[in-house]
Amino acid sequence: MANNYALDMYTLTAAPLESVPLQPQRIAVYYSDVGTLLALEQMGFDYVSVSRNDLNAGALADYDVFLNQGLRWSDLNAAGQASFGAWYGSGGNYIALPDRGRAIDFAVSAGIADVDYGYIDGNAIVALDYTPDDPLVAGYLPSGYGFVYRSMWFTAWDGMEVAARIADGDFVTGGYWPGWRTSGAAEMPVVLHDTDGTSDVTFIGVDATFRNHPEGSFRLIANAIYNGLE
Repeated sequence: MANNYALDMYTLTAAPLESVPLQPQRIAVYYSDVGTLLALEQMGFDYVSVSRNDLNAGALADYDVFLNQGLRWSDLNAAGQASFGAWYGSGGNYIALPDRGRAIDFAVSAGIADVDYGYIDGNAIVALDYTPDDPLVAGYLPSGYGFVYRSMWFTAWDGMEVAARIADGDFVTGGYWPGWRTSGAAEMPVVLHDTDGTSDVTFIGVDATFRNHPEGSFRLIANAIYNGLE
């Protein structure tokens, strides 16, 4: 491991008191971009792709994490919605990727978060500022970059923790985003998370896995998965 990943390795006689043992997570994915699946595979995560019918049949009961990219709350019938509520209430961890805000709207409709957002109509690279010591951005420097396509920034987030924001000033560093200077997106959050008992909800507003290209953002998803461990 030291050679493959450039790690400094130490032998411990006991685990630190505040440490959390890493356990394999059972991950269910609803996706609209195969790049999300490829990103998970590149990071070494096992996952199962689930359909609307699977979720309506209560499939989430078998998983620890639900990564949603594009499923609407209205796509679930009454049984599926009740199943999701029971799953989340019993400690399930929900991660939303943007795709026109559907997965974020899903969480709001399900009653597990309360946010508003602005929509990005573009294809651009933006400068980001990360919140020091936030677990969602572990491994990042204080500032970096993200890709935006069918993305959003948050305008209200009801007490959720802010892990990353769009930078101030000339935050578009390349690409296409008409009206970005007057959009109001500067300094606004693009990665949020919250904990409710043993359940976690994470919103990633940038297109972190778009067609498997923005590898620098993949870590956001890995951090969100690990942050759900208790």
